[in-house]
Amino acid sequence: FRRQNPKLARSAEEKKFIREYRAAVKQAAKGEIAESLDRLERMGCVRELPDEPRRAAVAGEYLTALQRGERPLVVAQTWSEVHAVNDAIRCTLRSAGLVGDGERLTTFQPVDRSEAQKRDARFYETGHAVVFLKRYGRHRKGDVCEVLGANERGVMLIREGRQSTVSYRYAGAFVVAKRADIEVAAGDRLQLKSNGRSVEGARLHNGELVTVRRIDRSGALVVTDERGETKTLARSQRLLVRGYAVTSYASQGKTADTVIVADAGNRAATSREQWYVSISRGRKRVVVLTPNLIAL
Repeated sequence: FRRQNPKLARSAEEKKFIREYRAAVKQAAKGEIAESLDRLERMGCVRELPDEPRRAAVAGEYLTALQRGERPLVVAQTWSEVHAVNDAIRCTLRSAGLVGDGERLTTFQPVDRSEAQKRDARFYETGHAVVFLKRYGRHRKGDVCEVLGANERGVMLIREGRQSTVSYRYAGAFVVAKRADIEVAAGDRLQLKSNGRSVEGARLHNGELVTVRRIDRSGALVVTDERGETKTLARSQRLLVRGYAVTSYASQGKTADTVIVADAGNRAATSREQWYVSISRGRKRVVVLTPNLIAL
C-alpha cells in the first residue's frame, strides 16, 4: 500500500479516491479479502461482464489510461486469459493509431511446464521446441531445437538436420516453448521470458517489460525498458510474449499508474495472495473486471 500515495493526486476528488484505494489494499494485505472487494465495489471499481465484452472493456480501460498520460498494466490469472487480453488490447491500440503496421516475427512462447513435468516424456508434444538457456554440449545459449519426441532416456531434438537426445538430468538447461509468428511494431509492449544480456551487454531479466522502438534490418529488436534504457535483442533472443497483460505472479515487483485486473473466473487460480498482488500494483487507480462478481 506504499504505492498508493494521495500526494500523487491532481485534485481533491482524486486524493479521496487514492485514500480509499489504499484502504482496500491494506485490507487485502491483512487477509480481509471480502471487505477489500466490497470497498472497491462501492468505489465503482468493479464491473461484471461476460468474456468478449469484458476483454473489450479491459482494452478500453488500457487505452483510456494511456490517453490520461498514465502507464497501465493488466494483471490476469491464467496464461490463456493473458494471451486473449493481449490480443484485445493490441487490436484496440492499432485501431486508435497508437500501434502502426509491423513485421511478422517468429517468436517462441514458453509452455507452462514445471521442472518435474520437463523430466516426464508425457509432457512433450510434436510441434514443441526447446530453447537453451545455457550451453549444453554442442548447443549454445539461445539455440532453438524442434522436439521430435521423448522417451525414458530423454528429449529427442533436431536442429539443422542433426538429431540429439538431451537427458532429463539437464532439463534445467532449456525451456519448452512453442513457435508463434506475431506482428511486432514500434510501440508494442513485450515481456521477456529469459535472462541474458543485450547486444550492448545490458542485463535482460525474465519477466522484464519492454517497449519496441524499431526493428533493424538484421531482425534485431531495439527496445527500451521501464527505466528508459535502450537495449537491442539479437535475432536469437526471441523467447518473449506480448506484454500489455501479465500473470499475477509476473506482476510482483511491478508498479503502474493504473492496474486493470482481468478476472477469468478461474477458482483454482484465485487466492488471497493473488488478489492482494493483483490489486496493489497501481499507484493511482484500480479496475476489476470479472465474469461473475458473486463467484469472485
